[in-house]
Amino acid sequence: TASGGKVTGSPKEVTHGSTVTFTVTPNTGYTYSSNTCGGTVSGNTLTIPNVTENKTCTVTFSPITYTITYNLNGGNASNSESYTVETETFTLNNPTRNGYTFVGWFDPNGNEVTSDTIVTGPVTYTAHWIKENVCEYNGNIYGSLQEAINAVPKNGTLGTITLLKDSSDAAVVSSA
Repeated sequence: TASGGKVTGSPKEVTHGSTVTFTVTPNTGYTYSSNTCGGTVSGNTLTIPNVTENKTCTVTFSPITYTITYNLNGGNASNSESYTVETETFTLNNPTRNGYTFVGWFDPNGNEVTSDTIVTGPVTYTAHWIKENVCEYNGNIYGSLQEAINAVPKNGTLGTITLLKDSSDAAVVSSA
């Protein structure tokens, strides 16, 4: 019998003292762990030597622990560092970073990680950020965007400058 995998090969009638073999195949996300009949596993073959009596052999498979690596890009977060196929779900907490707004978690291929993302194996998630820009206009602009400087009315009239972040992580400047 087995859990987390399967053992194939029919129960066998063997000569007293002979060796018997079975194939053990872990399910996805599991690895061979142990057996109760004194056999050894090499590759996917379970070999039971010197069979001298009737035996029922239980093979145990264990879930593989996969690592989760985070590239926080200067942020801070507390998240799970591992999971197994038996982990029903895990939550990615949003990180924090002074002066930035968190945009989302992304995989190494640049795909955004969502609640529908399914993973099997070790994973790396990267935090993406948008820099927060603070600009004030009272005759002077304080901030980091050259576009904001160019938007200052040249006639000396006070105006309003609004910075909006768009999906390309750029800032859009308008003046009124």
